[in-house]
Amino acid sequence: MRDPNWVREAVKNMDEVTHLAALIAIPFSYCSPDSYVDTNIKVTLNVLQAARDIDTERILVTSTSKDLF
Repeated sequence: MRDPNWVREAVKNMDEVTHLAALIAIPFSYCSPDSYVDTNIKVTLNVLQAARDIDTERILVTSTSKDLF
């Protein structure tokens, strides 16, 4: 998912794209923020750009975080 060319190939000929890729466990993100930015932000950008490039009709992006309390 971090390779924009791979993402573009993966969504080719799709009418809809569902994006679920993410790293979870917020406390660990404090120890390794770069990997979380690469996955949770840059992968989303790759999906959105690929969907735009192939004129995808619909994109579903989900996001959640576990409750820390």
